[in-house]
Amino acid sequence: MANTIRGTAAAGAFLALLGTGARAGEWSVSRLTNNATHDVNPQISGGRVVWEAYDGHDREIMCWDGTGCTALTNNLTNDVGPQISGDHVAWLQWTGSDYDVCLWDGTTTSRLATNGDPDWFLSASGNQVAWSTEDGQDWEVCLWDGTAVRQLTSNAWDDMYPQTDGSQVVWSGFDGTNWEINLWEGSAVRQLTNSSSLDQEYPHMDEGLVVWNGSDGCDAEILLWDGSTTRALTDNACGDYYPEISGGRVVWQTYDGQDWEVCYWDGSAVVQLTDNGQDDVFPQISGSCVAWETWDGTDWEIAAWDGTAVAQLTNNGTDDRYPQVSGRQVVWWGWAADGSSTEVFLASATVPQLPPVCLALLGLVPLALKLRGRR
Repeated sequence: MANTIRGTAAAGAFLALLGTGARAGEWSVSRLTNNATHDVNPQISGGRVVWEAYDGHDREIMCWDGTGCTALTNNLTNDVGPQISGDHVAWLQWTGSDYDVCLWDGTTTSRLATNGDPDWFLSASGNQVAWSTEDGQDWEVCLWDGTAVRQLTSNAWDDMYPQTDGSQVVWSGFDGTNWEINLWEGSAVRQLTNSSSLDQEYPHMDEGLVVWNGSDGCDAEILLWDGSTTRALTDNACGDYYPEISGGRVVWQTYDGQDWEVCYWDGSAVVQLTDNGQDDVFPQISGSCVAWETWDGTDWEIAAWDGTAVAQLTNNGTDDRYPQVSGRQVVWWGWAADGSSTEVFLASATVPQLPPVCLALLGLVPLALKLRGRR
């Protein structure tokens, strides 16, 4: 059963007065799992959700396609860390001595890595999967390009936390002194940073754009590579960490001297989405939709911004953690009310249907009439 949650914003009241039947900041929340075991680490892409489920013996990978749930694994070993992109799902499977990378292409499951070395830090986009593999001395970056596995690095230093956007791969590599950002552009590796003694970490990318947090010698700032140059999105005396990017928009958490808040860059300006006396951390973004964890003084809850209004999606006495976003949907895991198990939850933002009077006020009547005339 779905619950409806409403945010508070002038835009929401405006749409309500216009009689749209739906307001900005309005969300419908559903519970995808309901059992006595633990369901954790959900990921979402389009209308599909994947997560880890404990079956009483080990962890398995489950997939919800919008109507029903399917077990992608059913064995006697741990399957963990799922990543999803479209109908492709990647995860790590325990072999008895290390973790290997597995990929489900919507029909069949293949084992991508069987090198006897530990594999970790998965990222998936399209039919590509990137990860770090431990070669006995350090961590290197590998890529499944849809046909074969390619090792993108081979050096004496750690290369970790790879992220792929389906055509390129970015990661943080140690050079013996500090961490730098490296980008594989499809044929060669470009080092985006060369900071000599200042760490550059936690890169993420989308559509060829790369963001990361880098030290300026005083604190961490958010930097963006636009394909040709690097620009700083922040320049302050606060710590700015853990950026995420989608559709040219960026979110991150910033410390304001008292607690952590969420900031959003829309491509031209920075907007602070939260301003309160409690921690707001680990923001995720898809288009203009943002979700994060917020501390209410007792436990962690989930909050979201749909582009116009902020809504708190949960309000209970148990922890709700690690939201993920796709389109206007948010997924997370949270403890059941009795504290006996963790379950997976899904929230969907309502899309207001604007009447002609609303379109007129927004200056969109000509477009509305044109679209109506095509029916």
